[in-house]
Amino acid sequence: MKKARIEPSARRDIERIEEFISRNELISVSRFRSDLERGIEEIENNPSIYVYNETKFGTRFQRHRIKLGYIIFYIELSQYISIMHIVHEREEFIVR
Repeated sequence: MKKARIEPSARRDIERIEEFISRNELISVSRFRSDLERGIEEIENNPSIYVYNETKFGTRFQRHRIKLGYIIFYIELSQYISIMHIVHEREEFIVR
């Protein structure tokens, strides 16, 4: 089974999202972390799940590439889509 990789730039994005969540008291950071871990496991365990990756060259779908700030998970992290939209508006994340 292929391991999903969190890229260094994604780690910075995760930290920024956690700071944003904490600052605005949207949900607990520990809940975000556990849901994120579950989402990564879901992607690792189901190769047919793709993530939506917006790039400067257009939209593409990739497997096993976790790069928050550029991704909407195609799984049960949908509640974070709205949070990331807020982050996008306030902190210039590229999430649609």
